[in-house]
Amino acid sequence: MAYGELTLAIPGASPPIQPLVLRGYAPDDEAYSRNYLGLAQAVDFSAYGSPLVDGPLTERYVWAIAAHITEQDALQLEALILWSSDQYKSRQDGALLLTDEVERAIAEPAPHSRTLLSATAPTWAPTWQYGYMRCRVIASLAEDNPRMQLGRMSDGEDLKLVQFGAIEVGVG
Repeated sequence: MAYGELTLAIPGASPPIQPLVLRGYAPDDEAYSRNYLGLAQAVDFSAYGSPLVDGPLTERYVWAIAAHITEQDALQLEALILWSSDQYKSRQDGALLLTDEVERAIAEPAPHSRTLLSATAPTWAPTWQYGYMRCRVIASLAEDNPRMQLGRMSDGEDLKLVQFGAIEVGVG
């Protein structure tokens, strides 16, 4: 893992599918965004449509990610999302780990609400922390995702454009 990368992985020591590393992002890149959803997770909805909230209030975010990847990486992304979906269908935890080494999580009092890869204290508040983060997400790929053909790389492998979303469901 390195600066400018997003990594999507199955948690655990020996995952059935290797992590997918998406490279080449920059903090001002419009190919990826993380948007605030709110302070609570709705666990169900009433008959009138009101959200039923359980547990402590925590910030939630939704990610929108676009990537230029090879055909093999596109197939791997689909396999990771299918694995997650199959886990949830069998009533198991199917959350994936998303590691963000593009933008640092905002500074907040220690301990940080996110899992930081390497916490750094700002000079203006030594008891606060910020850094690159990891979170648990549920990822989704549109059923009609065309994996748009962009061209061929120098080694002859096809280059694709894929877009997918992820909703944070916990800390990593």
